[in-house]
Amino acid sequence: MASRDERAYLAGILDGEGCIGMTHKRPDFLPNCYAYYIQITNSDENLINWIQERFGGKARRARYTVWQIAWYGKEPIRNLLMQVEEFLIVKRVQAKAMLEFCQTPKYWEAHREYLCDKIQLDKR
Repeated sequence: MASRDERAYLAGILDGEGCIGMTHKRPDFLPNCYAYYIQITNSDENLINWIQERFGGKARRARYTVWQIAWYGKEPIRNLLMQVEEFLIVKRVQAKAMLEFCQTPKYWEAHREYLCDKIQLDKR
């Protein structure tokens, strides 16, 4: 497990360089099916590797000089947010909504739609 300082550092990176988001998987066939993710983009490969070593995620080169790390799926996202939520400032509301979304049953569609709107609106 990462130290408190490492978790706080990652929260700062996520606040400044990250994205907590979601999108419809197949809006034409599955209107209530979402893909959710956390993503950090940075030009420093060493930073991305450091994050991956301590917090998991899938790292890749996004463009010639840009690197990304991302977490997909309920458990990886929930585990990451549980570690950094207390340190987030800018993205705290989104993180809380995403945590709640991950814990909301799929059949409770009205509440899930509300949380989707909250996550997307807070991104702007």
